[in-house]
Amino acid sequence: MSLQSYFAKFCWWPFYAKLSGGEEELTGKVEADFELLTAEEADANPVGLAREAPQPLDQPQRPENSFLWITNPWKSFRYIIWSRRKWFFLKMMIFIFLFLFILLFVYSLPGYTVKKIIGA
Repeated sequence: MSLQSYFAKFCWWPFYAKLSGGEEELTGKVEADFELLTAEEADANPVGLAREAPQPLDQPQRPENSFLWITNPWKSFRYIIWSRRKWFFLKMMIFIFLFLFILLFVYSLPGYTVKKIIGA
């Protein structure tokens, strides 16, 4: 691996803002690509002269719900909440159905008991 190919990599450079209390807050990151050239390569291709146009970045891979979540809340629910908490929701639904079944049984038990005693 040559020195040039080693330094021709991109990095994320953080940007910090100073707060009023002297603390720093991360405000963003910038992706930058730097190349380390030898003196001969730099003289052969000076900055700004006969350079190639900047290469566009690839489109970011965003989920379908990254913007305008208010227009389709069910899709946002599916991607954000359901994908992480589906087992919790399924267990809660089973628990609620069992609780309602037991509640209905206890509610109707005295009426059926009286009917059985009376013989109706």
